[in-house]
Amino acid sequence: MWMLRDDGGVVYLNGNEAYRSPTCASAGDDHYLTVATKPIHRERARGHTIDTAVLSASLLSAGTNFAAVEIHQHDTGSSDASFDLELTGNLLPSPAVLSPIRFANDLVLAWNDASYTLEEADFVTGPWRTAAPATSPSDR
Repeated sequence: MWMLRDDGGVVYLNGNEAYRSPTCASAGDDHYLTVATKPIHRERARGHTIDTAVLSASLLSAGTNFAAVEIHQHDTGSSDASFDLELTGNLLPSPAVLSPIRFANDLVLAWNDASYTLEEADFVTGPWRTAAPATSPSDR
């Protein structure tokens, strides 16, 4: 998350608080008359500041998600307010696909991700060791 704000901001994802800027009071007291705990100094960034944070992916769901932001001024008589928000998501990599392929009387295992290696053990509890060849035949 990247948020430009003057003077304080609270970000919600799907109705749950995801981020609260340091200039906002503790959760639970927010309403339209709540003020930020301190102003942004006017000589710094023309009266606004930028917060960055990593938000919990657990606040998201499959499909459409909703973001909402409250902006709180320090002074109720302030004549300006500023706000900008950017949310950037990083997709998790797809799991490797394991493909068993039969060649005559042999069974060959192949997978689609070169970062995976094949390991073997005499017992399920280990000890595990790298099998030879450890890379997928589709990568050679």
